[in-house]
Amino acid sequence: MRKSKVSLLLCLFTVLLLTFMSAGKVSADSPNVNRIFGIDRYETNLSVVKNGWSEAENVVIANGENYPDALCAAPLAKAKNAPIILSSKDQLSNPVLDELIKLKTKNVYIIGGTGVISTHIEEQLKSLEINCTRFAGQDRFETSVKVAEQLNSENGIAVASGENFPDALSIAPIAAKLGMPILLSSRTSLSQSAKNYLQDKNVPVSYIIGGVGVLNANVKASLKNPKRLSGMDRYETNIRILREFEDSLDLNSAFIASANDFPDALSGSVLASNYSSSIILVDKPLLQVTSDYLKEQNYKTVNILGGIGAVNSLTENSIKSVIKYTPITKVDNISDVAFINEEYHFPTTALATYEDSSTKLVPVKWSSNYVDTSKPSSYTFEGTVSGYPQKITMTLKVEEENGSINGNGGNIIYYKGSIYFSSSKNRNAVYRIKSGSSEAEIISNESIADINIVNNYIYYRNMNDQSKIYRMDLDGSNKTKIVDEPTENIVVIGDWIYYSYYSQSDSGMCKVKTDGSNKVKLSDDYSYDMDIVDGYIYYISEKDGLSIYKMKIDGSERTKLDSNSSNYVSVAGDWIYFTAIDGTYSGLGPMENIHLYKMKTDGTGKVKITEDDIRGITLYNDWIYYGNYSDGGKLYKIRTDGSDKTKMTDIKASVVTITGDWIFYVFPDYNSAYFIMKLDGSSNQRFIIPNIPEKESNNSLLTAQFLDIPQGLGDAISLDGNLEYNDVDYFKFTPWTNYYLNVAFSSPSLGSNATISITDSDGNELYSTKTKYDGTASFRIHLNSSIYFLKVSSPNGSLLESDAYNLQTWYDYGY
Repeated sequence: MRKSKVSLLLCLFTVLLLTFMSAGKVSADSPNVNRIFGIDRYETNLSVVKNGWSEAENVVIANGENYPDALCAAPLAKAKNAPIILSSKDQLSNPVLDELIKLKTKNVYIIGGTGVISTHIEEQLKSLEINCTRFAGQDRFETSVKVAEQLNSENGIAVASGENFPDALSIAPIAAKLGMPILLSSRTSLSQSAKNYLQDKNVPVSYIIGGVGVLNANVKASLKNPKRLSGMDRYETNIRILREFEDSLDLNSAFIASANDFPDALSGSVLASNYSSSIILVDKPLLQVTSDYLKEQNYKTVNILGGIGAVNSLTENSIKSVIKYTPITKVDNISDVAFINEEYHFPTTALATYEDSSTKLVPVKWSSNYVDTSKPSSYTFEGTVSGYPQKITMTLKVEEENGSINGNGGNIIYYKGSIYFSSSKNRNAVYRIKSGSSEAEIISNESIADINIVNNYIYYRNMNDQSKIYRMDLDGSNKTKIVDEPTENIVVIGDWIYYSYYSQSDSGMCKVKTDGSNKVKLSDDYSYDMDIVDGYIYYISEKDGLSIYKMKIDGSERTKLDSNSSNYVSVAGDWIYFTAIDGTYSGLGPMENIHLYKMKTDGTGKVKITEDDIRGITLYNDWIYYGNYSDGGKLYKIRTDGSDKTKMTDIKASVVTITGDWIFYVFPDYNSAYFIMKLDGSSNQRFIIPNIPEKESNNSLLTAQFLDIPQGLGDAISLDGNLEYNDVDYFKFTPWTNYYLNVAFSSPSLGSNATISITDSDGNELYSTKTKYDGTASFRIHLNSSIYFLKVSSPNGSLLESDAYNLQTWYDYGY
């Protein structure tokens, strides 16, 4: 059994490559669309209140005509479980007074000074025997601080413009859900009251909402751990925010409001947060950036805030046409392992299957987010997924360390927060990527195979020394030979190394202590593939026509389970999963029809799972991933019961390992370069490629930085750069022969504010494209052997501060 590890977070700063992805959902229904409205902003506001609260001990009151003070109200209202009621400056209307009585309100929190909510309103409230608390400062900025003082900043803060409303409205429901204060700022500087408030705060992240034209670099410099969320306009900024927090949102419903006025969105911000939903800002007509985002969603319910004067019928119809709802039919249960005293992180997503058989990782909420890892035990947690009526379960085993969490015996392993891998690009040298880093460091230049990590040692077959078994420290030091004979396959479990060996004079399977002592021969068989589970070794016998056997780890009870010629075996629970040739091996190799089977661990109940011709299988959480040679070797997945077969790539690929939410795989036709993608097929990325920094000054053809793009098929380089104020970056490259150049660009902070161009040696533009609202762009262009320049620029360079980008590029011959 290959262990899973679903809780890790990989820090891999790579670029989205859509070229190799398969299609998603293909058919669905329109969502339920509700409109919450009244004849004006005040009636709409009361309609929102009626939809969300039958009783409310606490209520927040803000001005419905003057937005600045009201913008920071949503997090306070959420903390008090209070609706926001809008009022004119001078008095509460009779409908509002009636609603307060129906709500049985005892406490009202007024946002702003008497210039926006008069003392007469306080008198009206007191006549109803309602307690009043006012949060007000000398101006809108100080008022936001007064409100912030009622909250905590453990999840961060949001800083938005106090001089316009759309950006604050975009973050309001999310800030409310996460309990983040919203501080208002002028364009050029954070107020002194805000600086004083933040001075002794340990703020993990300060979200700057909007671009430098809204909140400039001086504001950013005043904040702790700043992170800017912005787009070219209010609509792009809105979508940028939604993507940033999508794992915190309930993706079953959404709220829609006009971006051109504040009352409706403000009214609905707390209601949206109660559903863990977002507010999507729209214009008339629906803009492309918003439409593209909505197409990706699976909302069952859409709530429009305001009447047709705010969100007209044309926009409503556009929303109905682009959003397609498909019910979830299954969400996978999860099995995981934690070591003793490990700080365990619960997985944030689970894999959902939809009615049309498509899959997607969706947020999951667990019944508890705490587990005691101080002693061996087994735990079961229940989880809920929005839009799925059943509970899912996670089974977590806490155990003594007896091997790496994932990947033992392979080429990529996750161990204690770091990734270890061997690369054929450098003769199978070993690399390490430490937790929190994207840089791969070489820890050993030896050519190795079968990496195993146990108790802070790396065990491996040293191909530079006749495939003998060695071990080394995690940093590559202290190399020690453990087994002084050629080996074929090793698996390390606890204190024992299990291995197979073969020579013309002898063969067998052995075990030996990890220090090289107590060697025991278990069998005369030898095997290139074995799995060790619950005290048994399951293996494929090379001496018996690739039949499947099992025996105890002491060599006893050797039993033949299946006679068909097999080439892979994996055990999970009571089942053995394996590939086998129908009939007897004829020596045809790749021309054989190799099918996928399962049988009980006692050899009974053999079932063919699929008729596909298969090479290489990886078992992970009730799914089997395999190369489908009935379809050109493309990567597929199928459930262990044979259902929900899904194509994952559109070209030939094979899985190396699966860790957490990530599939590590290779494209054989791309020089076996490593790629990764999510379990649902999204976020298709190169794993690790040579990384180089941009070198200034490269702002002209004469000073262009030379890019030595590898000429090997599929080889690539990754470049990290920055676009500064009014900056242009040039990179020179020279393909040796006729190639297709591939370019993938990513910069969330730049959003749609970047242009990537190809020019000839004289600077004449041959191709140009703008980034999308998410900051990505990719293209492929045929080039003859000559001198070319790649140019990165911005049409709005005067609005930039220092925006980081990543650019990846490689050649291919066409496909």
